[in-house]
Amino acid sequence: MNYQLHHRTYANVISRGPGGCGVALLIYLSWFFLSADLAQADAIRFAPAWDKGWQYSKREGSCFLSLPIVAYGEARFVANGIEPTGFELQANKDMHKAGTLSVGSYAPSWHPEAPVRQSLGAMTHIEGGGAVARAALAADMLLALQQGLHLELAGTAWFNDGSEVAIELAAINMGSAFADFLACAQTNIKVAWQTLSRTRITYDVAQHHLDDNGRRQLRALVQYVLQDPAVDKVFVDGHTDDNGGDLANRKLAKARATEVAAYLQNQGLQAEQIVVRFHGAAYPVADNKTAEGRAQNRRTTVRLERQSAEQLALN
Repeated sequence: MNYQLHHRTYANVISRGPGGCGVALLIYLSWFFLSADLAQADAIRFAPAWDKGWQYSKREGSCFLSLPIVAYGEARFVANGIEPTGFELQANKDMHKAGTLSVGSYAPSWHPEAPVRQSLGAMTHIEGGGAVARAALAADMLLALQQGLHLELAGTAWFNDGSEVAIELAAINMGSAFADFLACAQTNIKVAWQTLSRTRITYDVAQHHLDDNGRRQLRALVQYVLQDPAVDKVFVDGHTDDNGGDLANRKLAKARATEVAAYLQNQGLQAEQIVVRFHGAAYPVADNKTAEGRAQNRRTTVRLERQSAEQLALN
């Protein structure tokens, strides 16, 4: 691809920035950017740091595959083992109008598929700077980069001339960084399985409604199940302590399990995946003679079951 280096000055950006933040925008008095041979001449384009390329890192349990964007910020893929791999565009300063950024791939001039261009979808703009892509779009973006294609993330500028602001991504030194990122993501998935494959929701005395912590636990479980095709069944088992009679406890256990199952379906699981059972006080995990033991026994357990590799291959 033939790139030309352009220099452009925006005094109007400094004087008419949103929220009166002209002083903070002085760093953009002079912008250097790359424009591709297929791009519009009036687009403001930001290019990756070609001398650095993609970089792998891990922070607070999450894996990152990041690419610095000169004078703009950073592009990065994120994997934490619970949610599907996502993509984030981090901007030092917000340059786009509210709405979406289009995402497209194109073959550079040296690529055998040149000059093919393809629309991949749209990212959601984040107020304050940057954008995020849902998992399916992030996967398509990562695949395009692995195939040697370039990406263009484009949206309309907030400042007065309404120019297009585009960010270019390319697979610069991506090989080893991607391998480290993938290994990290796979490790996180194993850890997530160990954490989420047996989830326990607890309750106050005689209660069956989910609290905020219970809903948070179940959302994490659903996010994991939706990205792991091997998970075949989700067993939901309601339990109680031994306060009350057998019939009342079975009714309470059923209410607990039924509400958990309904929440799982509401978050995206299919009804046919879920098996609901309720046992009353029949299976304690702690001594019902103590308050601490009874608190542990007031629970709904959610257990994930995976298909074998052979079963999965047949589907």
